[in-house]
Amino acid sequence: MKVKFYLFLIVIIFFISCNKCLFIKKEDVVAFVNNKYITKKYYLLKVKLYDINITDYQQAYDFLNFIINNILLLQQTQKDKINITDNEIKDEIKKFIPGYSEHEIKKIIRKTKIKYSDWLDDLKEKLLVRKEINYLAQENIKIKNEELRDYFWSNIVNYRKLKKVRARQIVVADKEKADEIMIKLKNGESFEKLAKEFSITSEGERGGDLGYFGEKDMPVFIVNTVFSLKQGQISDVVQSKYGFHIFKCEDILEAKTPEFEDVREEVYNDFFEMKKSNYFNKIMENLRKNAKIEIYTENLKKIIDIKEDG
Repeated sequence: MKVKFYLFLIVIIFFISCNKCLFIKKEDVVAFVNNKYITKKYYLLKVKLYDINITDYQQAYDFLNFIINNILLLQQTQKDKINITDNEIKDEIKKFIPGYSEHEIKKIIRKTKIKYSDWLDDLKEKLLVRKEINYLAQENIKIKNEELRDYFWSNIVNYRKLKKVRARQIVVADKEKADEIMIKLKNGESFEKLAKEFSITSEGERGGDLGYFGEKDMPVFIVNTVFSLKQGQISDVVQSKYGFHIFKCEDILEAKTPEFEDVREEVYNDFFEMKKSNYFNKIMENLRKNAKIEIYTENLKKIIDIKEDG
């Protein structure tokens, strides 16, 4: 009797698991991907999570195919036994809004009228998809050293270290005070000390240290002044909408073209990302070719309330 009972129980469980689709109405389905139904509810949730505005059928269709690709990749993660750890999830949550705690992020998500659990599930899916693509790419993309060298020389401008200058500044509100400070500097007083004492901007606490920067990293009036100075030289008083500035050039790093071996890792990462981007199309082509995919066009049209003429 026990054997019969357990057999009956197994049959019931199997029947229930294989007939979940009985609880899904056909008109609520926009697509079928292998063993998974994409419902209108799921589709609209993804639209909300990705914060996109769909106004016509083509946009709706394109986004549906994006969802289908993600589902295919998620299904492939099970075959390849790709998993994500709690630490990976926590790190990804921290990246969402740097400096915010998980509790603060929850409050922000809820204000968008999205359930935190839905947002978290989507985050996990994105992590899994990213890991799967990287896994498939690492398994299939082989890079030769000659290819890397060719890529380096073809893109050498991207690896050239541009000229950088380390500078300090003192900023005060009026010209008279700036002139007084200039006299002190000419008399040999420390630029760093005077910046801490008189500068009205935040870096004054650091002796006016602006750190190293390139020609595109600062406002034009700063770049034009500082990049014309020699190391150790102090500028004249420069007026801007922020006040009256005095600059000192602390150090100069001249532009330099690196040797291949010095930037090999950086070149490899860039080249791999490019190859991975190209390889992604092949991944999806293979997954879609071997998948059972059905798109319910009429149901998709109803989502965006499109009525065909005639």
